[in-house]
Amino acid sequence: MFVIKHNGMYFQGFKDYSSMEGYLDKKHPKRTLKYCKNQHQAMEFISYEKAHDFKYKNNMLGTVTLIQETSKQCEPFKPYSCLVFTKVNDCDNQLLIARDEIENMIGTSLNNFYHMQKDILKVKVSTLNKFLNNPYKVNPITRKKIIDNLKTYFEGAKMA
Repeated sequence: MFVIKHNGMYFQGFKDYSSMEGYLDKKHPKRTLKYCKNQHQAMEFISYEKAHDFKYKNNMLGTVTLIQETSKQCEPFKPYSCLVFTKVNDCDNQLLIARDEIENMIGTSLNNFYHMQKDILKVKVSTLNKFLNNPYKVNPITRKKIIDNLKTYFEGAKMA
């Protein structure tokens, strides 16, 4: 497939202003060229000759370029190699229990949230928010740190 490219933009079509005749200035053109950044949204031509003829017929600037075939843009999704999918086990159960405990302790108080974040769990605000939304989006080392700090807090509370 071929497209017309000018200044890093791809020709998409024409914008027609004939229906807005009474609202525009008299010098405003009735039809303008429309460009887009994505080559897959551009107007496609079957052959180089047809694109070349269209370009000169409409007095357009730019070059006729060959784009990738459309079958290449529909490649199957390959998951990242760093993502590891594991079965639900005891560790996952502890993770969900820890998240529920933290949510119960925080409640709706902003002061409790900052106390939990700074003094008890010793993590950043964004990390705690991410953990509360979805614990699996947090780095495994950070998840372990949160669970360990929470266990330490509860052990200290029982002694006092």
